Formats: sequence, C-alpha cells, structure tokens
Amino acid sequence: MSQGVISPAIGGFFFKSRDPKSLARWMEDRLGVPFGTQLYASFLWKTSPDDSMTGRTELGLFQQDTDYFSPSTTDFMLNIRVTGLFQLLDQLQSKGATVLDQTQSFEYGHFGWVLDPDGNKIELWEPNESGFGDLPAQTVSSRMTCDGIGGVFLKSRQPDQLSNWFREMFQLPMQGTMALFKNYPVNGTVQQVQVFSIMKEDSSYFAPSAQQFMLNFRVPDLDVVIRELKDHGETLVGEPESHPQGKFAWVLDPEGRKIELWQPA
Repeated sequence: MSQGVISPAIGGFFFKSRDPKSLARWMEDRLGVPFGTQLYASFLWKTSPDDSMTGRTELGLFQQDTDYFSPSTTDFMLNIRVTGLFQLLDQLQSKGATVLDQTQSFEYGHFGWVLDPDGNKIELWEPNESGFGDLPAQTVSSRMTCDGIGGVFLKSRQPDQLSNWFREMFQLPMQGTMALFKNYPVNGTVQQVQVFSIMKEDSSYFAPSAQQFMLNFRVPDLDVVIRELKDHGETLVGEPESHPQGKFAWVLDPEGRKIELWQPA
C-alpha cells in the first residue's frame, strides 16, 4: 500500500479558545460557520462532480487547558488526511521525524501524530468516511453560510524549511511555501480551492492579530457577509480588496484572531 497524502483537502484544523462555546456561537451567527450545537463544524466536499463519496474537513474548538495538543505548546493543530497510516508512521520515523507513540482507531478512521520542526503537533488521519454513517455535516439556514475553509495560514521562523518538511514527509503539493488543494462542492460542479500557506514570523498579513495562524473562509457573497457583520456591530480590519482570485475582507473574532473572508472569482 502506498503511503502519503491522498486528500484534495485539508483534513481539519483545531485551535484553543478561552471560551469555545461563545466563540462557536459568534462564528455561526456572524459568518455562518455550521457549528450547530457542537464545538466542531464539518464541511463536505467531493473529489469530482460525479463522485458518490464525500470527504470532510473539520474545524474544532478546544479549551485552553486541553491536553489534546500536547506535547506541543502551540494553540493549534493541523489535521492531514493520509493513506496507509501505520506504514507512513514507520516511514516518517525512519526519516527522523518526531513521531508520537500513541495511535487511536475509531469507526471513522485511524489517527497518529507527529511534531513538525517548529514543534507544532500534526494529526494524521486515515479516514473511513462510512464510519460517519448517515450523520450529515452541521448546517445553518443562512444566505451567508460559508462554503468551507478556504485556507489555513501559519507563521514560521523558517517557512522554506518547514515547507520542505511537509513536502518531503507527506508529499504535500507545496509550490514554494504554498499548497493548493482542489475539490468540488457536494452540490456543485465548479472546482473550489483550499490553500495551505506558511509565512514568515514577522509577516504583517496577520496584523493586528498576534496569533500564529489565520483561517480563511470561503463565502458565496462577501457583500452580504460584510453587511451582516456591520449590522451586528463588527468592524472590518482595513478595507475590502479585489484581486484576480476574488474579493477579500478581514475581521477579528472576539478573542482577537484575524479571519479572512474570501469570495472566489
């Protein structure tokens, strides 16, 4: 069996919060992130328009004192979908990666963990989509519901080195310090993109947030989202911008994290 990344999307992104319940409600009310009554949101996608199987990208919020990210001391954890997990872990160890001893198996897949060169804990997931049964992703009835996680951006002391590590260890399709994952919405035929990018520690792109990461959410109509945010008393960070890739705007969550909103072109 071959080992490596098989997914056209990031498996998930998890981060710590001072008040996960309140933050989940804020993200649902303001941005349409489909948390429902949970502290996780699932975004479904397909590898091709006519694919009968769906995959998912998870977003999860955790308490500050969680030990799930240990032994890393950072506030976030990236999940990467892989195949041949146990063989991959042996391969990573032979390459000198810091592989954690524990693995776990559930109906929805096998899990293992590794530390990247910056000390961030990376979760490796060999998924079993049928293990989710008929449980659908959370949905929010809103015209501004986000389409999914459009990107995950991380800071690093050595972006080139960390990017090379992800390329070598997991065969991530890194072009420089960026990887593009391409998939399709469950009920659509237009290809969508998910970005994974590693930036310099002193990057001003995250400002005024002091966090080491930033999330990007795809939205169908940025103007509607901006109007809803202003109606709720939220203030944008800077002015919206238009680029060949689409329209962008930024907002701070209640705990000071910068969030990028993206209406693709």
